[in-house]
Amino acid sequence: MRFTRGFYPGWSQPAVDACARQLEIPMQRRFKTLSKGNRAKVWLLLALGQSADLLVLDEPTAGLDPLNQDTLLQLLAESGGAGRSTVFFSSHDLAEVERICDWVGIVDAGRMLLEAQVDDIRERYRLVIAEGRDLPMERAAPVESVMRQGSFTRYLVARDGDGFAARLTSLGATVTAVTPLSLRDVFLELVRREDPCISGNAGATLEASSVVS
Repeated sequence: MRFTRGFYPGWSQPAVDACARQLEIPMQRRFKTLSKGNRAKVWLLLALGQSADLLVLDEPTAGLDPLNQDTLLQLLAESGGAGRSTVFFSSHDLAEVERICDWVGIVDAGRMLLEAQVDDIRERYRLVIAEGRDLPMERAAPVESVMRQGSFTRYLVARDGDGFAARLTSLGATVTAVTPLSLRDVFLELVRREDPCISGNAGATLEASSVVS
């Protein structure tokens, strides 16, 4: 830590000390004697200590036990919420993403399938399930994805789920569900697509170009 802090004029030693206490890092031990989990915590400590305007993290909670995962997420949320840093991170744990992120991008096989505010996803996205013949299968607004499963068709719609359900009913369909979705639900519906997402059909709902919290 003493070696690293010399490279960063904005280094915050009080923040580092508080972080070390909260993550329970044994700071008096030699690094090479630490467990894998404690080494991961030291790397995170070094990143958080820089007081950077932009903090880029890849799977930041990997290797941490649930208690330390929770503590780290609180530290990241406090850093971003206080306006000290923009935190950009990737994660496969959608629960932690939904918990602390303001914006989210869903990437599958190198393609951006969706980019939106987390609050918008909770408020606007709906899963509409309908039964009937000759139902529309095109992905046109507000439909983000559509999949046939036997006699049922699943639609992920980005707005006005009730209005879209009414349209299906007018076509002779029987609508069996109009369901609010979590971020995990939206992710699963998008990556279930049988055909790949193509350029120009990324499902972007906002014009931002990054995933930040």
